[in-house]
Amino acid sequence: TPHHANGGLYKTDAIAVHVNSQDFLQRSSKINRTTEQLADWLKDREEVASIYYPKYTCPDAYNAVLNDSRTYNGKHVAG
Repeated sequence: TPHHANGGLYKTDAIAVHVNSQDFLQRSSKINRTTEQLADWLKDREEVASIYYPKYTCPDAYNAVLNDSRTYNGKHVAG
């Protein structure tokens, strides 16, 4: 039908994915920074028993996938 693209994706869904992907790098960079700040803050809280964040659970792998701006290079951190 005219509403489907290859793979069964509706045309309007494809448009939404395209529009939402335009600023993906900026949004993901902000999310990475904010998440690290939150993890750092929570780590020092007495009320928090454990932080499951790669920076603390597997720092070597975490640091291996960071780029110069301290954001992920799109690689997965093995943990």
